[in-house]
Amino acid sequence: MKGNILNRPTDKNLKFLLNANRLKTTPRTGWAVRGISNFESVADHSFGVALTALTLSELIAGDWDREKILTMAILHDLAESVTGDLSLGGSRLLPKGAKAQAENLAMEELLAGLGFAERWIQVWREFEDLACDEARIVRDSDRVDLLTQALVYERDTGTRNLGEFWEFAPVESFHFKERRDMIEGLLELRPRSKLKRKDGSPWVSRQRPISPPAWMDISPRQMAPSTGLTKPIQSCLKVKIVALQLSWLQSIPW
Repeated sequence: MKGNILNRPTDKNLKFLLNANRLKTTPRTGWAVRGISNFESVADHSFGVALTALTLSELIAGDWDREKILTMAILHDLAESVTGDLSLGGSRLLPKGAKAQAENLAMEELLAGLGFAERWIQVWREFEDLACDEARIVRDSDRVDLLTQALVYERDTGTRNLGEFWEFAPVESFHFKERRDMIEGLLELRPRSKLKRKDGSPWVSRQRPISPPAWMDISPRQMAPSTGLTKPIQSCLKVKIVALQLSWLQSIPW
């Protein structure tokens, strides 16, 4: 009798891959809580973080360990194949250290018996502790991917209910200037962004002030009969001015 193949010592690697595969169907619950449909999975996010981190490693001068960067990016949310993804609102209600402890136990459970377990856990903990510049690159990338996805959802769905994600990752929290520049760019693309920095200044610092055209100050009541126009023409002009004013207001990215 052959028995269960997944119970064989030589097939622990296969069992690990099957368990990790759950990330492909583990939802990023923060989006679901905010009413986003067809939201990404944790595996989707992990890919975004890896690609963003690899990009940043090319943009920042330095002799980077790209193998470590990609390993950290792929592993950074692996524990969620066991714990699931916890939204920002849910995380803040947990006792201090509870989430980190649960994820540590999950990683040990997932990697138990694997020949490379100790090395992977060490790399993962380096990321969690931000113990090296590679870890800081991945942390920045984690947040860049979060805000990139928030922008995509805001533009594609029209939702204006994702402000907490932008507030969670303010520009000042990023370790590298190149990342801060990227966030500034995302903020400029954000529809109707009204967020402010910690010092109270607008997040979209490089946005040009919008000056209304002169005819925006015209009130239909100012068109008195003394203009010499007949009443029907005056009425048509009043309607036209109001329509132009409304059209201009609608064109502003509030």
